[in-house]
Amino acid sequence: LGLTGTPGWVHGHEHDGTTPPDETIWLPPVADDEQLAHWGDFVEDVVERYADRTVFFELWNEPNSESFWLPEPDPGEFASLLRQSLDQVNAAQQTSGELSTRFVAGDPNVSLPEVMVAMQKSSLQFEAVTQVRNRLVAAYQEIMNMQV
Repeated sequence: LGLTGTPGWVHGHEHDGTTPPDETIWLPPVADDEQLAHWGDFVEDVVERYADRTVFFELWNEPNSESFWLPEPDPGEFASLLRQSLDQVNAAQQTSGELSTRFVAGDPNVSLPEVMVAMQKSSLQFEAVTQVRNRLVAAYQEIMNMQV
């Protein structure tokens, strides 16, 4: 499943006449911390909803292409997008660990199904980010092996 663009509620860009309306999905949600937080929520919701039907997740599509990252590719913005995704994964893993610890300690306010769901969400989000990392490493290795 590719998270290759953003709905308007995530990126917050209004149609200003400089970008055709059907291309506003390629405007990355990196203008401010609020947009990045919306992106993180979006990633978390998508992973949670489609985890049982998806083999891998892709975060954005060709962020180095002028066709898919408007107004122009920006490595810093893409790094911010990845950082927000990693922060969401980290938060899910911490929540999972805390719930598991509380359950094992006998906390009556934590149920086994709650612990299992948190662990599954954490695992799926980690897998999504690992796949992105693997693709980045593969791309780097391919570039490094090119004849100059």
